[in-house]
Amino acid sequence: MARAAPKPVTKIDVRAIRLAVGGSQEWFAATISVPLATLRNWEQGRHPPSGAALTLLRMIELDPMAAMAIVRRLFVQAKS
Repeated sequence: MARAAPKPVTKIDVRAIRLAVGGSQEWFAATISVPLATLRNWEQGRHPPSGAALTLLRMIELDPMAAMAIVRRLFVQAKS
């Protein structure tokens, strides 16, 4: 019988991640392109992030400086 792939850990402290990059809720929500209400729901534990948002948050958690540098570059490209 084949083993099922392990489920990734989805427990994540979104507030701690945001504070690690030093931004307000408004700034962080805009930076990662999610509605402010969604970010607040994540931080208050009402709804956990999932999918691509969870992956982005994990990347920021693992290396905040590198991840935010990439996000900033994407915003600069989008404005050009």
